[in-house]
Amino acid sequence: MVGTLEFMAPEVMKCTFASPASDIWSFGVLLYMLLSGGVSPFWAGNDYSTQRKVMKGLYSLDIQQFQDISEDAKNLLTSLLRVPSEKRLSASKALKHPWLRLDNGLAAELKEAKVNTEMMKRYTARRHWLLLRYTIKLLVGWSRSDRSNNNESPMDKIISHHMKKAKLKTAFRKKKTTRSKSIY
Repeated sequence: MVGTLEFMAPEVMKCTFASPASDIWSFGVLLYMLLSGGVSPFWAGNDYSTQRKVMKGLYSLDIQQFQDISEDAKNLLTSLLRVPSEKRLSASKALKHPWLRLDNGLAAELKEAKVNTEMMKRYTARRHWLLLRYTIKLLVGWSRSDRSNNNESPMDKIISHHMKKAKLKTAFRKKKTTRSKSIY
């Protein structure tokens, strides 16, 4: 399974099939986050709980961030985030939804809309910390596996390679500088 759990459709998590409806689900998650200012509809604190919420389609529109969101927008969200993929709106039907039609007042609504992006900033920060955590776990795993073989760890190899490369660059810069001084 490859992807971000919060955006993955239930059928993709079950490894049954992926279809255009799976992409519609991901669009629904993205739209939810955009309308709420960054609140993830399925984030539950850890991967296991998040996966369970996605599989059951458990999310709420009864949060503070959705107080000023129109019923048409909420209706579109619920139509995009249906667990059975055959009950989700198709892309063409979603584009014809009343909330997305510009002649239905959406353009005026968007001009007046003010979205609090604090939750989006928190989401981005959390994603960065998770990436850092996974990277550290990977490096520690590499380090342990190589030390058990009494070899230099990959991290040590990377650092020594970059140090050698940096020394070479420095040496060449000095030579260029010295040459240019002697020429002029």
